[in-house]
Amino acid sequence: MTNSHPSPPSGEGSLVAKIAAEPIRALMTTEPILVSPDAMLLSVLDQMRSRRKSCALVCDDDELVGIFTERDYLDRVAGSPERLHETVAKHMSKNPVSLSPNAGLGELLRIIVGRGFRHLPVVEDSTVVGVVAAQDIVKYIAELFPAEVYNLPPQLDQVMPHGEGA
Repeated sequence: MTNSHPSPPSGEGSLVAKIAAEPIRALMTTEPILVSPDAMLLSVLDQMRSRRKSCALVCDDDELVGIFTERDYLDRVAGSPERLHETVAKHMSKNPVSLSPNAGLGELLRIIVGRGFRHLPVVEDSTVVGVVAAQDIVKYIAELFPAEVYNLPPQLDQVMPHGEGA
């Protein structure tokens, strides 16, 4: 699931429409953490920490049944160390919304922004194939327009009186 730097979509139509139609498979850059519902929460958190991921997808056989995120940890577990020895099924968000890898970036954005999600599982033929995080969207767009992104002023409404440099 590795991804080289994307190039802006080509062809007819507006650039915004092309980016919105870009399949989300282009954003999936790493393997998701997959755990079973009976995995101990402490083990799941150790995997998330060691792989530097902020969510784990909970699968019963190959079927996605839940998602456990850092937000779930903060809302349901933090401050209660005895819960670390319970199963992830007890604290996961059940039946998460998911998309096909062929769904467009526009649809992904509508779901993530509209529902306040930070992660969205990607499922094809009932099998988990990845996860897309809001951070992945930002990275993808930054790679499409590197000069524009890297040259943004520290404050978005800031206007420089003159160009700097030679």
